[in-house]
Amino acid sequence: MKNNLDIIKKTFIDVNFYTNLYLHSLILFIFLSILFITFISKVSTNAFNKEISELAEKQIHNNISSLNKDPTINNIKKYLSFDKILKYYDKPEIAAKYKNDGIFNTLLMLNGVLCLFFIILVLILKYLTNTELHIKDILIENTCAFLFIGIAEYYFFTKIAMKFIPVEPSFITKEFIEKIKIILK
Repeated sequence: MKNNLDIIKKTFIDVNFYTNLYLHSLILFIFLSILFITFISKVSTNAFNKEISELAEKQIHNNISSLNKDPTINNIKKYLSFDKILKYYDKPEIAAKYKNDGIFNTLLMLNGVLCLFFIILVLILKYLTNTELHIKDILIENTCAFLFIGIAEYYFFTKIAMKFIPVEPSFITKEFIEKIKIILK
């Protein structure tokens, strides 16, 4: 019983343990940030754009083309300027770009602050506790662990998560048609 208590006490005062724990969390956060900025955000944007394009091609085209035979649609077409609407929406969405850039900048700044905090923490622990820190060993151990974790996460996102369809393809079409019905009543 005393050996277990000694192990627990040593763990709670073991500077290398806390350094390892913090570094492990830091590397995970940095890895996930980089993965999100360079890969996941682009993949999700492309997947969403592809889904919308397919919906426009298949569902909306089929529903709207059947309306072309109705003479009242010709009157509606006279008053709608599709070119003006497309020109208006052809501009980049400034609010979305600003928000996304803000997220990316926040992630980068947070990673920098966490790295700086890690360096300060290591220096403080080294000088206050007068303990030998095994930073090189901790870095090698965590780097190797995250190489394997990184490969597993990349594989998971590319082979599994990317195949997930978050919204039924008919959802946008249904919403679009419902809104047209409400407006045309």
